[in-house]
Amino acid sequence: MRMIGLLIGNLAVLLGSHALLRRVRTGETSSDAVLFLLLRLTLISAMVLVAAAAGLLSPSWLTVASIVALAALLWNGEHRHLPRFRLPDVGKGVLVFAVVLVARSLIQVWIFAPFQRDALTYHLPKIGEWIQHEGFTREWGLDLRSTFPSGFELIETWWVAFLHHDVLIEMAGLEFLLLGFLSVVDLCRRMGIAPRFAFLGGLLYALTPGICLQATSCLNDAPAAALWTATAALILGRAPWSLLVLPVALGFGVKPTYGYAIPGLALLAFWWRPRSATRWTLGIAALALAVGSTWYVRNAVVYGNPLYPMGPKGISVQEGHVAQRFGPSVHGLVENLSRVAETRIDDHLGPYDPELPYISGWGPATFAVGLIAVFLAIRTDPSMRRLAAAFGVSLLSVLLLVVFDPWFLRYVLFFPALFAIASAKLAGDLPEASMIVWAALLFEFAGTCIPGRFPFGAVTELAAQPWRQRTLYPQPQLRDIAVLGFLEHPGDEVKIYPLYGPDFSRRIVLLRAASPDQLLDVLRREGLKYLYCPKDHELLQDCLARNRISRLGGGLFAVK
Repeated sequence: MRMIGLLIGNLAVLLGSHALLRRVRTGETSSDAVLFLLLRLTLISAMVLVAAAAGLLSPSWLTVASIVALAALLWNGEHRHLPRFRLPDVGKGVLVFAVVLVARSLIQVWIFAPFQRDALTYHLPKIGEWIQHEGFTREWGLDLRSTFPSGFELIETWWVAFLHHDVLIEMAGLEFLLLGFLSVVDLCRRMGIAPRFAFLGGLLYALTPGICLQATSCLNDAPAAALWTATAALILGRAPWSLLVLPVALGFGVKPTYGYAIPGLALLAFWWRPRSATRWTLGIAALALAVGSTWYVRNAVVYGNPLYPMGPKGISVQEGHVAQRFGPSVHGLVENLSRVAETRIDDHLGPYDPELPYISGWGPATFAVGLIAVFLAIRTDPSMRRLAAAFGVSLLSVLLLVVFDPWFLRYVLFFPALFAIASAKLAGDLPEASMIVWAALLFEFAGTCIPGRFPFGAVTELAAQPWRQRTLYPQPQLRDIAVLGFLEHPGDEVKIYPLYGPDFSRRIVLLRAASPDQLLDVLRREGLKYLYCPKDHELLQDCLARNRISRLGGGLFAVK
């Protein structure tokens, strides 16, 4: 029944998105495809926001709301305006490859469980809180970064809330992978590239290792990059300026670093002037602004700072370590650029992994044909020169603002789209280049089947688990515990999300206490019988000495 609810919910959103698209369509198929997916993401985000704010984020309420919305759309006759489905005229070989890629991605969604550190420490725990409480609460997690914008988490929640299970949580990443693909196809078409090779350019971008692996890892850098490319596509399509608010607002709502890349988009808008707004596009812009600004408004109300925890001295997640500085740094730009050129760009310092430690994740297609294709394109095509200039300005802008660390190239995953577009253009002009592109695509397909830092044997282990219990971090000692207190050691980054269980059946009470007496008072007030702390905490030593708790092993304690 929950699967039926999820199906009805998606049918309602798809039909609603098409109903909006009819009022704001651009007339160009490739641009309208990008716009359709942006409208879908906006409607999903709005529905989850409203349901969570009203305390109705449950399978039953979401299903009822979806049935009502779908019935209203059908009563209005929106289904009669749906276009006939037609396969794109891009060649059988490309279509077969695309079908295989989609099938592989769905298998990855089904088998993979959340595994990345950032996702398990501060991205996903808030979803656990939302699902268990059927709405937003003041508690979003112990990690300082849990207050970051959560636009991507809204889409993940959509794929989780109906089933009350995270087996399909990676579908959210595939939605943004599709958006990136469609955006690059549209950009290719705007550069005069034939449909067959524009489709090839979209595949090149979708199989960029950093983009492709993030699609099934619950990280939000690739979604932010996809929204950047979608913004660029709408600008080149000369969409009304109010429609540009749609991807911009969603981008800021997914990750603030989207804003670091705005200068290049502003340059594109200067060259390709947007058209005037209409009543419908203004309404959609208002909805997108409401969705994207939610997190900043919340932080302003709760913490008095819309950018919390960003302050004048940046963000310090651990003492002495600045995870993100506030403002630009020329020295930082020089250091970031030098590391890109010297060690990162060729991906030789590590395997392909969604977090991109010490690598760019741009893939072999960049070197096989992309770099040469970019230089050839900007020599002969004025439009490509302008496009490349905008990409370059955004790249420099981001590297001017982000701290040099092992993962800083996650913030510029929009940039490989330039190589994909130039490669598609060259493949259309030179048959020999097309053969190299296909070889690079096959290498990237093989190299992105399993993340490089996935634990050894994890895929076999996950595939063997029943889907209801599927998790990469099983906690057998917690199997029969329904409610668990959690105490984090200061400065640790604990993978707390697996404690909830894949079906969110275990309630986690996050403990904040400054003294042993405060801790014992919280344990008594919450009626907790068990306490979990992965590392010894100084508060626990006193409680153990007073015989108020006992050690059970594996970080688990019994409360007496």
